[in-house]
Amino acid sequence: MQAELISSFSDYSKTAVISAKELLEINKRLMGKMLDSQISLAALYVESSEKQLGLMESIDNPADFLSKETSLIEEYSSKLADVAQERMHIVKETSEEFKAWVEKGMKVADDA
Repeated sequence: MQAELISSFSDYSKTAVISAKELLEINKRLMGKMLDSQISLAALYVESSEKQLGLMESIDNPADFLSKETSLIEEYSSKLADVAQERMHIVKETSEEFKAWVEKGMKVADDA
């Protein structure tokens, strides 16, 4: 009886470690994707700042400046919308991974 209990505890411990490693991998992938997204977003901000400064240096007429600034804002708001959409895709994808991980854990618990 005691050997069976120890074996059972050992099996549960191994399953818990495997499950924790799987969760760690999911989180690692998520953090990598979000970090890449953050770097892209920072690059986008730098790029837009450079364009805005270049615009300020090259335009003398306030009406031209306003027109070009509006175009620049429209361009970058579209790019920011793309970043937001990409992040929503990452969230959805990760949510599905978490769901599969939980379902797998529940199946293991039911089988035990």
